[in-house]
Amino acid sequence: MILKNYILMNIKKLLLLIFTVNMIMSCSEWLDVAPDDQVNEKTLFKTGEGYRNALNGVYRDMADFSMHGRELSWGMLDVLSQMYNSSNISSHHVYGQVLNYQYEASNFDNLVTEIWGSAYNAIANCNNLISRIRLENDDKFAEGEIEKKLILGEALGLRAYIHFDMLRLFGPSPREVDEKTYIPYFETYGSTFEPRLSFNEIISRVERDLKEARILVGACDTLAKNHHWFRTMYRMLGGEGKQDSQLPDELFFAYRGYRMNYYAVTATLARVYSWTGKHEEAFECANEVIYAHNMVSGSKELCFYFTDTELFDQNRKTYDEIIFCLTNQKLIERYEDFTTKATSNDTRLTFRLSSLFSGDQDDDRRKDLFTKIDYNDMSTKYMKQAANTYGEDMIPMIRVSEMYYIISEYYYNMNYPDDGIYYLDYVRTARGCAAGKLNNTITNLNELEAAIVQDAKRDFIGEGQTFYHYKKFNIKPSSNAKFVLPLPEREIIN
Repeated sequence: MILKNYILMNIKKLLLLIFTVNMIMSCSEWLDVAPDDQVNEKTLFKTGEGYRNALNGVYRDMADFSMHGRELSWGMLDVLSQMYNSSNISSHHVYGQVLNYQYEASNFDNLVTEIWGSAYNAIANCNNLISRIRLENDDKFAEGEIEKKLILGEALGLRAYIHFDMLRLFGPSPREVDEKTYIPYFETYGSTFEPRLSFNEIISRVERDLKEARILVGACDTLAKNHHWFRTMYRMLGGEGKQDSQLPDELFFAYRGYRMNYYAVTATLARVYSWTGKHEEAFECANEVIYAHNMVSGSKELCFYFTDTELFDQNRKTYDEIIFCLTNQKLIERYEDFTTKATSNDTRLTFRLSSLFSGDQDDDRRKDLFTKIDYNDMSTKYMKQAANTYGEDMIPMIRVSEMYYIISEYYYNMNYPDDGIYYLDYVRTARGCAAGKLNNTITNLNELEAAIVQDAKRDFIGEGQTFYHYKKFNIKPSSNAKFVLPLPEREIIN
């Protein structure tokens, strides 16, 4: 693999670059397996620094527009969820086919082929790193054993995360699990074929990888001396340019919110357990994340808390509550192509706020996270901010509101309906909605699940998670919705 030269950047962007995914310096297709690349791979993994760069390359791959930079966030997945005003989506654009679940269209096959290829390329990159680092001595890494464990743990966590997303796309709703096989689970670098596995076989491997990852990254992230790294100012903002004694000695350990950190792995486990109906296990993981705290001036401070609604205009990603995110420096530019720069003849991603926020006109997400352009309502989540640039390049992957939804579901399933409603209402009131409205509208589990989906539609705008919530509860966003995406044609042939 031939790495491209790093692009010179200003200090502020350079710091973020080092800690996260090396977006604009981008290391090419660093895990192509052509014979003439093998020598360069050996060079890459000669040092501990090379392993850092290799891991950053996986994060970069995941933030590509064919994955979470667009299609698995505000692009294809939100279109599948019927989030956007259909009258502004052109029938000539692939999103017109996505909107109508026309999976047989060639343009749609091209789209899923690109997503599939990007995802499994990132998995191959993880596997190369995993297979090599297990054989390395601790002294190869600047921080010794703890750094080796951290890199290995993050790679395992990412491998599981990506496979689980592929299952959620190409597998069935957990309410309709069968013995059919759906996707392969790649664990060996260099393998060009693995058999497709059943839903339960895939989940078993995802859980196994996440459990190991949790132990490995926990060896660093749960140390008392490191726990302050999960304060918002360090986790998401890297200390806001401050140089103080609490910043990590090694820059690689900063910005833990942009990496598969201990709480990101734990939250992903909660997501997997909730998806498969293991409510007690899901509760334990979600509860740990919600109540994770730091000691600040002798008092407890939650690591993940809901952003003050008065700050929405200058913090449109509400990053105080983000557990894990990616970064893409061209995010705003690409989003503009579908919003502010799109003409009336283009596909424009607009919303019908009257239906999205029906019954909750006081919801601050409606008031402060949307703008009207040419009589169309558009989300400002991926637009430039007026006050500062913090968070503009963030792609949220897991946020704390999902943990509240999981606990809400747990309590209702355990026959504690009042507690179940309370945890869902807690999210709503944090967004400015009047408390207590749900007490008279939720009388059974189906109604709770529908209410969770309704709030998820508002909280996960532009993040792709709404589709998965619809699918998890087997609630169709449209009467003709098809939850199981077809495999790329080339995968069926092979």
